[in-house]
Formats: sequence, C-alpha cells, structure tokens
Amino acid sequence: MAEILLSEQAIAPGEPYFAVYVDRPTGAGQSIVAELEMNLVGPVTAQMAKPRRLSGFELPALELVHKAKQRAAEQGVMKILLVDPQGLLSLARINRYDHG
Repeated sequence: MAEILLSEQAIAPGEPYFAVYVDRPTGAGQSIVAELEMNLVGPVTAQMAKPRRLSGFELPALELVHKAKQRAAEQGVMKILLVDPQGLLSLARINRYDHG
C-alpha cells in the first residue's frame, strides 16, 4: 500500500510517486477538494512541492486520497506526496452518499 508523505525529501531520485494537492475553493460552505498528479518521478522539484491553484476538475479530498491509493497500488507506486500546507485534509468529511 502506498505511503502518504508530507515531506518531499522522502522521495528519492528516480523513485515513482503521485502528488495530491488539497485546497478549498473560495466561497462560503465550499468542500475541501483535491487533485491528483500521477506518473511523477523523484526527486521532487520545488514546483511540484508548492501549492497550486486547482483546475476545477477536482474531487472531494478524502475520496481523491482513497482513489490515489488505489491507482498507486495498480501501478506499483509506493509513495504519495500530500501537498496540503493549510492542513485542510484533517478537516475534510466523508461524503455521506459515498458508501459503496
């Protein structure tokens, strides 16, 4: 199972990894969401480790982390870099309609 990492130094040069970017869209009552970047190879560059503006094609954060772990297992990737400088993922709630 893939390990979720907060430090980019834990990814060695030549090591495959995924990156999950967590954010909250502006506006009252918005959900905490995330985007997944796949098929990356270490070392992690400063550009990959910094927070980014999300594209609008993100998923609820906890759902995306779950899907990232599934994709990582399918592709043999052992590390997922979590880019969440505001610590929003710990505030995310499970979608009550997603119990499948």
